[in-house]
Parts: sequence; structure tokens; C-alpha cells
Amino acid sequence: MKKKILIGAGVAIIIVVITFYVILPYLFVGPATPLFYIYNYDQNASHRVFVEIFNPDNEPIFKEMYDLAPGENVDCPKPVYLKILWPNGEYRFEITVDNELNKTYKTRIYPYLTVVIDLYHVDPISKEVYPVWVGSIVV
Repeated sequence: MKKKILIGAGVAIIIVVITFYVILPYLFVGPATPLFYIYNYDQNASHRVFVEIFNPDNEPIFKEMYDLAPGENVDCPKPVYLKILWPNGEYRFEITVDNELNKTYKTRIYPYLTVVIDLYHVDPISKEVYPVWVGSIVV
């Protein structure tokens, strides 16, 4: 009898933890945001973008190339474990555009944080054009 109570309590604790960390955030905020977005603001040219992501142990976890037409954008969904867990440490994003422009961006990864990669972004205040701009947004 005591064993059944302990098993029942263990199952109840697991259900509460899953509800607290997985279901409630989804209900209140919605699904996890993408891992990253790439926007090509250049209306005159296509660009090839190579994205490589390294975990805190400096091991590559993602490597992909994208060809973006003028004005095109693309996003990459997060792997399931990054949607649920809040991993420790900084992840490094290495972005190469047209095999010549390189940018490195380091950030922690959360379910509701998205890295934004803008190509030929125009600053609305200074009107300066940035060939590669990288930042992050949190919902």
C-alpha cells in the first residue's frame, strides 16, 4: 500500500513538473519562437547565407546554407530540446554571407528568444546600411 502511494506521488510530481515547464508557458505565451530568422532587405540582389551554430562546448549543432532572393526571408524552427529546456551557456552563431561577409553572435538560447539576421538592413535613424546585422528578440 505504501509503495502504491509513493508511485502515485511520483507520477503526480512528474505531471506537475511537465505542466509547469511545458504546458503552461505554451498556453500563456504560445509556441516557442524559431531558432533564427534571416531577412534579405536587399531588393536588388540574391544572397547566399551560411549559418553554423556551436553549443557552449564549442561543438557544432547546426550547419545550413540558404539562398535568399531579393526581399525573401526564412526561419529555422528550434529543435524540440531547445523548445522545452533552458540550456546553460552561450551559443555561438557564425554567419557568412556570399562567402565574404562574416559575423559572429553569441547568446543564450531560450524557448522565446530568436536570433535575427538582417542582410543589408537600413538603420531607420542614421540611414546607414549594414551588410550583415545580427541581434536577438524575446517575446
